[in-house]
Amino acid sequence: MRRSGTPRSTGYGPLILAGLFAIAALAGGLAPLFGADVAARPSAQGGRGSSCTDRDASTGALLSTRTLTPTADIMLCETTGVSLTVRASCEAVPIYVMVNIDISGSMIGRPIEDAKSAALAMVDALDMSDSPGTKVGMVVHGDPPRITLRLTDNEGRVRGAINSLRAGGEDNLPKSIDDARAELVRESRGEEPPPVTVMIVLSDGGQTYPPANAIGPARAARAAGIIVVSVCLDNGFGDCGAMRDIASEPRFFFRERDTSGLRRIFTEIAKDVRDINLRSVEVEETLPDGIIYVPDSARPEAKYDPGDRTLTDDRAALRSAIADIATAPHTRIDLALDAAAEELGSIRHDATHRPIVILMTDGLPSNTTPDAVLAAAARARARATVFAIGVGPDVDPALLAEVAGSPERYYPADDADALAAIYREISELVPCERP
Repeated sequence: MRRSGTPRSTGYGPLILAGLFAIAALAGGLAPLFGADVAARPSAQGGRGSSCTDRDASTGALLSTRTLTPTADIMLCETTGVSLTVRASCEAVPIYVMVNIDISGSMIGRPIEDAKSAALAMVDALDMSDSPGTKVGMVVHGDPPRITLRLTDNEGRVRGAINSLRAGGEDNLPKSIDDARAELVRESRGEEPPPVTVMIVLSDGGQTYPPANAIGPARAARAAGIIVVSVCLDNGFGDCGAMRDIASEPRFFFRERDTSGLRRIFTEIAKDVRDINLRSVEVEETLPDGIIYVPDSARPEAKYDPGDRTLTDDRAALRSAIADIATAPHTRIDLALDAAAEELGSIRHDATHRPIVILMTDGLPSNTTPDAVLAAAARARARATVFAIGVGPDVDPALLAEVAGSPERYYPADDADALAAIYREISELVPCERP
C-alpha cells in the first residue's frame, strides 16, 4: 500500500499517520498471514528527506502495527480483516515563513500599528532563538511590492524590518504573492531536510488590482508546496471572498473585523506552524503469495493493483471529490439522507467505527415534503448519529433540529465563514459523545 496525506503533529509522542482496513482471503494452505513488519517511509515536505522515523528512538522497535481479525490461523478460503496503523516519531523541521503585509493607504494609523504588533507576536511565538532552523522574511504589497527582508534566522533583523513598516500608497497583492513565492522557493531549494514553507498574507481586501487576480499567484504558491495563510481585515471596503480563496485550506483563512484581533491570530498561526513536522508518508503493503484481496473491502476506499498486488489509498481523491461538488436544482434533503444511510450500510463501512452523518443546507426542502425529510432522517438515525447545519436565514431550524434528533445536534450558521468552526466543533465532539 502506498499512502500519502498531510498529517499534523500534535506534539504528544508518536503520531498516528495512516490506517487502512481490508479483507483478505487465504487461497492456498494453512499459513501465518503477513509475517513481515509494516514498512513505512515518512518524509518531510517535498519527500526528499525526513526528520521522522517509524521506529522508537530509544528501543528501535517499530511504531507501526498490523492487526489481524480473527487472530488465529486462517483456513483455506476463509477471510480475515487486516488493519494497518502507521505511526512516526518526528523531530522539529526547518520552518521558512514569508510575511506579506498590506501597507496601502487604507492601513494608515492604527491598522498598520496593530499589524506590526501582530507580526512581532508571531516572532515571539516562533521562538527563533531556540529554533535555529526557523527563518522569517517579509514582503510588503504596495505598488510595486517590495521584499523588505529576505529570509533570515537573525531575529534582530526581523524585528527591525517589522518596526520600520509605514503605510501609504497603492496596493499590488498579486505581484507580492509571486515575489514571496519566489523567495521561499529560492531559499529552500536543495535544503535537507526540506523546510516547511509558509506564506502569511495580510490584507484588508481592498486592492488597487481586482482581488481575484491574486488567486492565480496563490495557486502557483500552493503548487510549489507552500502553505498559504490569509488574513482578511473586513473593513467593508474590500473582498474577503477572494482572500478566502487564496488560502491553502479553509482552516488557513482568518477574517477579522477589527485590527485589534490580529495579535491573537498571528500568535495562533505561529504556534500551528511550529507543530508541522510531517507533510507526507508512504506506506507499502504487498499481499504475499496465497492471499487474495476481497474487492471493495478496503476502508478508506483504496485501489488494488493485481499486477504488483498493492493497495493504494490517497486522500487526494477525497479532496478532489470535494472540489468537484457542483450545484444542482432543488434541495432534496431526503435523498441526501437516504444516500448517506445506504453508504453507511454498505460493505465499505467499518463496524468498529462510529457512523456519522453531517447534513448542511442553506434552504428549505424543495420538490419533497417535510414528512418525507423526517422519514429519511429517521432511517439515517437508525444507522448513524446525525448532525444538521443550517446556513443563512432561509432554513427551517425546527425541522433541522428534528432531522438531527436533538436541538443539541443542530448548528445555525450566519454565513459560510462560520462553517469551519462548526465542523471543527463537531469533529472534537464526536469522539467524546456517547452513540
